Amino acid sequence: MSAAESGQQPLEIRLLGEIAVTRGGQAQELPASKKTRALLGYLVATGRPHMRERLCELLWDGPDDPRAGLRWALAKLRPVLSDRGPARLVTDREHVEFAPIAVDVDVVAIRALGDLASASTDALEAAAARFGGPFLEGLDLLGCVRFHAWCVAEREQLQSRHVAILRALIDRLADQPEAALGHARALLALDPLAESSHLTVMRLLGALGRVREALAAYQSFKRLLEAELGTRPSAELERARMALGRSANPDARPEVAPRAASVAVSLPSVTQPEVQTVGRARERVLMEQLLEKAGAGKGVEVLLILGDPGVGKSHLMNELRQRATAFATTVLFGRAFEAELVRPYGAWIDALRGTALPLAGTDRRADLATLLPELGAVSPTQDRARLFDAVAATLSDLSAGAPVLILFDDVQWLDEASAALLHFAVRALRGAPVLFAATARTGELDDNPAVLKVMRGLERERWLLSVTLGPLDEVETAELVRLVAPSVDAARIFNESEGNPLFTLEMARA
Repeated sequence: MSAAESGQQPLEIRLLGEIAVTRGGQAQELPASKKTRALLGYLVATGRPHMRERLCELLWDGPDDPRAGLRWALAKLRPVLSDRGPARLVTDREHVEFAPIAVDVDVVAIRALGDLASASTDALEAAAARFGGPFLEGLDLLGCVRFHAWCVAEREQLQSRHVAILRALIDRLADQPEAALGHARALLALDPLAESSHLTVMRLLGALGRVREALAAYQSFKRLLEAELGTRPSAELERARMALGRSANPDARPEVAPRAASVAVSLPSVTQPEVQTVGRARERVLMEQLLEKAGAGKGVEVLLILGDPGVGKSHLMNELRQRATAFATTVLFGRAFEAELVRPYGAWIDALRGTALPLAGTDRRADLATLLPELGAVSPTQDRARLFDAVAATLSDLSAGAPVLILFDDVQWLDEASAALLHFAVRALRGAPVLFAATARTGELDDNPAVLKVMRGLERERWLLSVTLGPLDEVETAELVRLVAPSVDAARIFNESEGNPLFTLEMARA
């Protein structure tokens, strides 16, 4: 119903950032009570009737009179939402509902955008502009457990939607790096520790010829990693930096890049070396056997590769990934990050986005939209069991065309939700041509009770095979050094690196 038809002045409600209501162009003063503003946000965001008893449990579950608290809050909200004509706050003895009469609500408009691939660039730009901050910012009612859990879930889903919109705009504006850069910086602001966002910013700055600014951004991120996480940039980011350095100084002698696993980076002059594994003969034979068993729908469900940092876990996983192509295998890859432990299903989201999902003719799109907002509207139930079933059924359908290899790097940093989904998927897909493989740092699994519990459970059921990588021996280290820097003294490198491939590569290059 339009404003003219209803007699009401048009209303605008902002739920992204601090909650705000504008009626007829005039900002409305909201009640000081956080619970009252939280009630408004809940009614508007959910867009459906609620029983009074449920609302009392949500926000007034205490020794005082909950219904009296709800009545007081509703009385304060009515004049904010309506001035004349049909009431926007519809109540009876048992139910309360917000009626969206001549109302513009930011989160409703964003969810209505649907499939991002079919949305126009202007629509994506308008949606991105609506994100003024976290959902219901400042209304973290920790004492109201049910409301807080709902609010956190909504906040995470909307942030995921924000990320998807920004990524879609960056891809859409690939030939307009100046325009794409603003969205890349906004994406970076959502998670300053996300390396992929820093790579995107560096790529766009390089495309604009602002190489010094790109290198300064790299140095800033390097300092941030050292200060916040005590870690260094990945080999992927280092190769991006070297490529930018060469473009700034074309006469400079190119550095030797390590022969290690990597994901392609869209930066000028960056080449991806082929995987050349030194040693690890037993592990390579085992991987071949597991791929054959997975293709036949039998064998170990999870291969866990353990080892110290830099010993070659990710490199070996990348070889498994390449060997899988010989079996016409579909590969899904996700990586967990220590800084993203609070991001539910982060590794699963990355893995599922890496391939075309067989969803045609199914009703799973709304359930999977919880993880992948680009699929459209999220199921109103947002039921965890339905989500798990939808993921397992999708992987099962995917494996009907070819075996599936699902790789997770650094599972010691998986969030609890991802760990639970991993356990469920392994159970649900037993007998399907699917192989799971994961890497973890030796000893650090003990610091993540959720993942440790899952791995122990899989081991008890004999669904897990663990392989621990030790250091290379002297002969293998010498071979590795010859590959990287033939003129270097291999014996000295072996003694000083203690067989650690990462240290060996760094010392050989130095």
